[in-house]
Amino acid sequence: MYHNIIRKKCLFVKGLQPLPLALPAKIWYDTNGKGGGKVEHEQFVAVPGMTFILANKSYSGSRKGMRYNIRVTEEGFAACVWPDPWCYEKTAETEKTHEIFPRDEQGLEAAQRWIEAQYYAAPGRWPAKNFLEV
Repeated sequence: MYHNIIRKKCLFVKGLQPLPLALPAKIWYDTNGKGGGKVEHEQFVAVPGMTFILANKSYSGSRKGMRYNIRVTEEGFAACVWPDPWCYEKTAETEKTHEIFPRDEQGLEAAQRWIEAQYYAAPGRWPAKNFLEV
């Protein structure tokens, strides 16, 4: 509670402006593979950076029924997607989709865009339900 009071006071110090919230970016995906069927989608995978992923060795998240992770391996960045509700270890291998990317900035960016493309390519694969509700 003490930290919240300090934080609130710091936000309203005269002359200081709060930082603007980062809104999700939009990206165009080629849906038919020929360059003609482009659809705008939201970018939702945002790894904090190379330093973060190399120090922590993995980054994971979820998006409306799809879970994903990016891990650092000897080959590069290993990206994986799988449907809810289970964690990586408890999900059957047949349910997972893997891809390997080079271990550099472009590889990390490609892994993030690949995960998003998997989400938008097969919307019926990701169960959009709340598993906490009975």
